[in-house]
Amino acid sequence: MKEKWKYISDFARDEEFARIDFHDAVVNGYSLPEDRLILHIEAVNILAEHSLNPYPVAKRVDDGSLEFANVRHFHADLYEGKDKRAIQSYDILTDLEILELRFSSPGEFAIFGITDRNAYDGNYCEIAITAGGAWFKWMSFADDAWFVG
Repeated sequence: MKEKWKYISDFARDEEFARIDFHDAVVNGYSLPEDRLILHIEAVNILAEHSLNPYPVAKRVDDGSLEFANVRHFHADLYEGKDKRAIQSYDILTDLEILELRFSSPGEFAIFGITDRNAYDGNYCEIAITAGGAWFKWMSFADDAWFVG
């Protein structure tokens, strides 16, 4: 099956990962084919310094795919006031607003975000993912990023 993505940014290169701004991006859904976790995301900003951005300014990507391959670990904590509760379901990813995505060491990722208001009351969460690799894929650039001006 041919993929629909034109641009693929491999997170094996630390500098490329740091040049993608996931703040305020929304996870519209996810899929779990084989040993992968795929997050369907909108509103990601590709900074001007990213090697795949041909523009002199940061650009928004409306539709993209954040993919983790060879997922070995997934853990989510939901913060309800001062209480923390483990969530065992990938469903916490649906309608998640990403506040920050961190890449700490090869294969170690952390997502900090705000959960869906209907399913998880709009609480903060922290998600840890250990994977063999990760990529962000998209088809085209949209408008300038919100902070360009």
